[in-house]
Amino acid sequence: MKHTVKTLALAVAMMASVASAQEEQEVQEENINIFTGFEYVLQPIGIKWACGGGSSNDVTALDALIAAFPEDAASAELQTTIDGMKELTTGQAALAEMLGIDASSAQASDVCAVAMPLSVEWATPDLFASNDNEGGVPDDQRELWSAFWQVVNSI
Repeated sequence: MKHTVKTLALAVAMMASVASAQEEQEVQEENINIFTGFEYVLQPIGIKWACGGGSSNDVTALDALIAAFPEDAASAELQTTIDGMKELTTGQAALAEMLGIDASSAQASDVCAVAMPLSVEWATPDLFASNDNEGGVPDDQRELWSAFWQVVNSI
């Protein structure tokens, strides 16, 4: 996700001039919050929790990211978002809140089936610091996340 933002920023800078493109990229890389776009990770994890999936491993991984990047986490209000996700109960109402729509029981079942195996244990501070967020995702998790988004997008 962060890679996509950087690519777009770089393309815009290159249109201005090749000479200023590198300077522009360096400035943008320094100023981009490491958690930009992280809602695409948090929402599925929140859905997993709303479906009754375990949260302890996810919370441990998220806490490590917050500890590693405290300024970015504070600016992105990451802890507040995670605390809100923890407060949600499980079940249809919590799932509707996380999805932003009332899903039928069949849709809810489909979403929960693909959300339950999701994990953020791969989201380590080292991975984020390396700017290789996509390359560090294990293949099995990459497939699970892709399946999740296919189901959600079909609703």
